[in-house]
Amino acid sequence: APLPGILIILSLMSLTFLRTLEWGNEEKLYLSTVNNTRTSFRANNNLGVYYFRNNQIDKAEEYFKRSLEILPTYAEALNNIGAVYQRKGDLFGAIAYYQKSVQSNPNYLLAHENLLALYRYLERKEEAEKEEEALRSIHLRLGFPPNGQLWQTKAMGGFPLDKS
Repeated sequence: APLPGILIILSLMSLTFLRTLEWGNEEKLYLSTVNNTRTSFRANNNLGVYYFRNNQIDKAEEYFKRSLEILPTYAEALNNIGAVYQRKGDLFGAIAYYQKSVQSNPNYLLAHENLLALYRYLERKEEAEKEEEALRSIHLRLGFPPNGQLWQTKAMGGFPLDKS
């Protein structure tokens, strides 16, 4: 009588093992997810991030744009296309996408930080000051220290910082 149960368990174990082979590395994992869930804006964005980190910039851009076809207001993908433009040397195109990202999600810190870095690089002082103020405001709203310490210290360390 236990034989059918054992066969079911062995079948499920085999399927699980085969699935882990499909997910052998990060690229395969995201490709599998994108292929199985075609409407996942996050999976497309994550695959784009994988390609960006591996210096496959054109492929990265393709998947960031696919993400935006699914969800045109996805701030992370807008920011990531800005990073693609920046990597390609199109600083003004990058600024346009970083601005779209901030418009889509005014609290998205990375897009503000990217804008600030480019404004400083291009010596656009007034715009840089506005971004600095926006970042200070967001940091205060989120409970990060206002004294210039890195907000990541608190976010990653999980310990309180002196706010003086």
